[in-house]
Amino acid sequence: MSINALINDNIATLREADALLGFLSASHYSLVGPHLRHIVDHYRCLLAGLPAGEVDYDARERCRETELSIAKARRVIGQLQAELEALSSGDDVSLTVRLATDADRPSIVSRSSLSRELQFVQGHAVHHFALIRHALDSLGTQLPDSFGKAPATLRHERASA
Repeated sequence: MSINALINDNIATLREADALLGFLSASHYSLVGPHLRHIVDHYRCLLAGLPAGEVDYDARERCRETELSIAKARRVIGQLQAELEALSSGDDVSLTVRLATDADRPSIVSRSSLSRELQFVQGHAVHHFALIRHALDSLGTQLPDSFGKAPATLRHERASA
């Protein structure tokens, strides 16, 4: 598997987020903004940690403006897409990843790779898309059937049809 395929898949996921933001009202965004902010925080941590080879998912920015403003969220998503596109000519690299798994213990540090972390942030985004879908469904908002479904779920549904 090429690192470029994973990069392109993540860019496509961020495009889905941007497309969603393109039609949401400010009142609807108030329900999903925390999820979008959380998604972009993980992407930012990954991209910020690449130069040193150390990704710290505990060092999230938690930008309140991104959580509250559709315009800010769209700008951030656009920046992330550009940063991911810039990685396209690169190789997979080894990374050290830090992530807390218990509030009462120090964060866990483990070895990983760019390809694995690209899988993680995309899967994490899709998981939050499912939560966004649930919140918007309760308001009667129509979303594409595929929004918030994991690629493996979509593949399974196609095979079962």
